Order: sequence, then structure tokens, then C-alpha cells
Amino acid sequence: MARDNHNLSLYRKAFCDFSAEGESVVAIESDSVVLKLQDGNILKISSRTILAMFLRILTDHGFRMIDRGISQIGIYQGQVKLLDPFAVAKD
Repeated sequence: MARDNHNLSLYRKAFCDFSAEGESVVAIESDSVVLKLQDGNILKISSRTILAMFLRILTDHGFRMIDRGISQIGIYQGQVKLLDPFAVAKD
């Protein structure tokens, strides 16, 4: 079972051309899903990079996250967007 902040259909779409098949879920964390692949490798899918890029953009515009939860951001038309305006503050 995936947590609310993991969009499994988006993951499926992003990995549609990925050559390896998943075998089982190893772990579900707040910002990542870890899968065991059929070939024995482990794959970690993480939103941490997206959140880091978004934080850099906020900082460049003079803002900072005061609530860093992954549920505060989302993806709309391929871009990271702030879902909760009260999760940021002006520096």
C-alpha cells in the first residue's frame, strides 16, 4: 500500500520504458518508494530531488519553506507547484 503522497500512476507513466520489472516493495517512506526488481537490483524512486530543486527556486525568490512536508508541493503540467501557500514565508 502506498502513502497518499505517492502518485503511483505517475510513477507507472514515468517508468513505462524502463526495462526491468518490479518484483516487490521493499519500503515506502515519506519521500520515496523502494522496489526489488526481478533481476535482483533495488530501485529507489524519490521525490527528494524535485523538492530540493523547488527549495532552490523558493530561496532565489526570497522565500523559505516553514513546513517542508512533501504533501505541500505537487506537479502540474510537468512543473513543481506549491499546494499550500501557508507552507512558505518571505525572508
